[in-house]
Amino acid sequence: MSSPRSGARLAAVLALTLAACGAHPPEGGAGPATVAASDGSSAAAEAPGSAPSGGRLPGDRLVLRFVEQSGAAVVEGDLPSAWKSGIPHPHRALLPYSKLSGAAAYRAVQISFGDANLDRYATVEVEEGGRRPENVVPVDPVWNRTRAVYQSRQALYVPAGTAQSYRVRVPQGGVIETAFGLLSSSQAPARFRVTVDGAPLLDDVVPIPGKWIVRSAALPPGKVGTDVVVRFSVDAAGGGSARLEGFFADPVLWARGGGAPGPNLLFILLDTLRTDVAAVTPHLRDFASTSASFEQAITSATWTRPAMLGMYGGDLPTAVGQGAEKMVHDDIDRKRFYRLGPPLLPRILAAHGYRVTGIGNNFFLLGYPTIGLDLGFEEVDDVRHPVKDTPAITRGAVRFLEENRDRPFFLHVHYDATHWPYTPPEKYLAPAVTAPWKGDPVLLRDPYWRRYLGEAAFVDDNVGQLLEAVARLGLGERTLVVIVGDHGEIFDPEHDQIVEALGERTLHHHGWAGYDELLRVPLYIGLPGAIAPAVVKQQVRSFDLAPTILDYLGITDGGLPPRGRSLRPLMEGHPEPLERVAFTEGQNIRVVRAGGWAYLRREDPRLKVRGTSVRIAEELYDLEADPQQHDNLAGRRPEDLARMRSIFAGEAPAPPAAEAFVYHLRLAPDEKPHRLQGILRSEGRIALRGLTGAGTELTPLGEHEFRLLVPSPGGIDFMVDPPDSGLELQLTRDGLPVDTRRVLAGEYALPLLDGDPTRPLDSEHIRRLDARRAPQLGERGDVLLWRDPGAPEPLQRLSRSDTEEVTGMMQRWGYAQGSTRK
Repeated sequence: MSSPRSGARLAAVLALTLAACGAHPPEGGAGPATVAASDGSSAAAEAPGSAPSGGRLPGDRLVLRFVEQSGAAVVEGDLPSAWKSGIPHPHRALLPYSKLSGAAAYRAVQISFGDANLDRYATVEVEEGGRRPENVVPVDPVWNRTRAVYQSRQALYVPAGTAQSYRVRVPQGGVIETAFGLLSSSQAPARFRVTVDGAPLLDDVVPIPGKWIVRSAALPPGKVGTDVVVRFSVDAAGGGSARLEGFFADPVLWARGGGAPGPNLLFILLDTLRTDVAAVTPHLRDFASTSASFEQAITSATWTRPAMLGMYGGDLPTAVGQGAEKMVHDDIDRKRFYRLGPPLLPRILAAHGYRVTGIGNNFFLLGYPTIGLDLGFEEVDDVRHPVKDTPAITRGAVRFLEENRDRPFFLHVHYDATHWPYTPPEKYLAPAVTAPWKGDPVLLRDPYWRRYLGEAAFVDDNVGQLLEAVARLGLGERTLVVIVGDHGEIFDPEHDQIVEALGERTLHHHGWAGYDELLRVPLYIGLPGAIAPAVVKQQVRSFDLAPTILDYLGITDGGLPPRGRSLRPLMEGHPEPLERVAFTEGQNIRVVRAGGWAYLRREDPRLKVRGTSVRIAEELYDLEADPQQHDNLAGRRPEDLARMRSIFAGEAPAPPAAEAFVYHLRLAPDEKPHRLQGILRSEGRIALRGLTGAGTELTPLGEHEFRLLVPSPGGIDFMVDPPDSGLELQLTRDGLPVDTRRVLAGEYALPLLDGDPTRPLDSEHIRRLDARRAPQLGERGDVLLWRDPGAPEPLQRLSRSDTEEVTGMMQRWGYAQGSTRK
């Protein structure tokens, strides 16, 4: 019996032992590579609240995740064709951070199943009763709004009639755990099998498509210390012609009692919770009294997705790779982010042997809706409902803790209750609930304020239940608990504006304002025995959280950027000589907070205030004299304005440098002149970098298509974003078609040869273009194409090692031996 189970990425703690010096074996090889796991004992240095001497806590050790090692699998069947012609399903995608390409990219995928019945989520009824999930109306591809629970998993993709095999070393107490998921064109059942050296380990008929069925089994004790072949397969149960697609969700190999890294991490994010609600949140007050609490914690962004990116990326969201200006990023922006692969906290902890899961009302964590961004959680349960979500999230989180009490975990719990619309259950609207609040009396005249306080009390009760479960299960002394808000909400009528550039009102919202009621967030960090109760009055930033967490978990090799700094010295009573300057990003708003002042800047200053159109590009507030930020001093304090402008400029983040491959197309010289003409197309954006040779022309027909003219000798240099986009060349030389299979490619100018000359160059061909330096152009009027990460090195003579490399390349490309240049 199980509910939302978890899996995550494992990279650093796995050692992949392959015959070819760690490279993935070619498809169709003789057998699966051996996948062995490190014991992880050096992954966590000893620290207060961390693992005891020896680096491990009592509990289970995560040995390996099969999804992470899918590049080493032996595959039976054609996965790409099955995927491309598969059963329509809007909630699936290839893994965004995967480095596998070609057919190998289809071995492990991401898929989500939905159920419109929230009341059954994380209950015995839905998991053991054999009930079909209630239908979900077609999903909004941008927002994923439909009221339902969406359970997204990373999974091995095994359509009927195919199989994947892995060679693994069996640990002491070895257990394989996974979840079966089925798509069926006619509701037909399927048989899911996991075998070990041909002997059955798991063998079940899955009768119900569209749900996850959790299964686990112990590996044979007689196999401990030996290498075995684990095979995953799916076949039709009882015949029939239905199309069947099977998914083995997050298959994981555990070593029972093998020792776990520690402590665990429970990260509770309270969406839109302001700092002035403490009077109606007694459970949060109680937790704050036993933990480190922060009076001036400033968010890195004014809305959820970039705020989370800052918390987990240890830097401002723009610097991590996705800023706060655009609500919906296009596909190119998302692919660029995944190519950068920033060291986000979920990915770091997964690499250190933690099970990493997100449960909450938060479609921003899903990879398939275009509003979302995969941050490295490999299981996400997104609970979509404005009221029923809160108890369902608590139910799912408690079940997760019950099932993983002996396993290392990072659980992200995301409560959305205080987010608009403010719709708490009726009992939380009773006057007695909100009576303890004694804040700004102006807010009491807002009919929504009491509803907001009711939501705060509602979510506080649920946080209390979750914290009680931590204590009841004996997890308190081995679980670092972080409770934080991502941003606040605007209720001050003096901050009621309409941002004309966005067409949005600031009151009862967030994202496009930058006042303290939105920027200051509650923050509490607790771990009995390691973190003493403390009140930190100094200003801190939410992007300081990731390095703080790694500090307490004893992880020193996370690779986070330097802007975020551990809060541990402040928590342990060591004051810092310099203030931590806070910078916050938003939509059409950015704020810097330093030295008791706040400076706000808008790129588009057009606002409407109380029905009057005004232009306010800058605001300046003395926070000590004017904590409510009602008196804008920007026009009256020129020296302070200049100082804050300078701080703003110094703190403003820059986006990371993305990989930028430059393509080079050349028409080589010859005794007689030639003219190369045609069309260059790509599914990505094409950007011109340079022209070579007199008379060379490149005419844009759109951002994805150019017309070219290249007299010999000459050429064009261009970029394509994203760099792995397909490339199509329709060329003529002196009026005769150029067969793209005979274009000379890459550093050693080898013909592409294979492939259909009428189709675009795919990822396999594009990899052949990569060159550390420019090839020899020759003197025969050849057409050459290569790409490099920047300017090519000067031409050099080929060495003996180069010649050996060329020979290997030719063999990999399907040539016999020797030169193909005649």
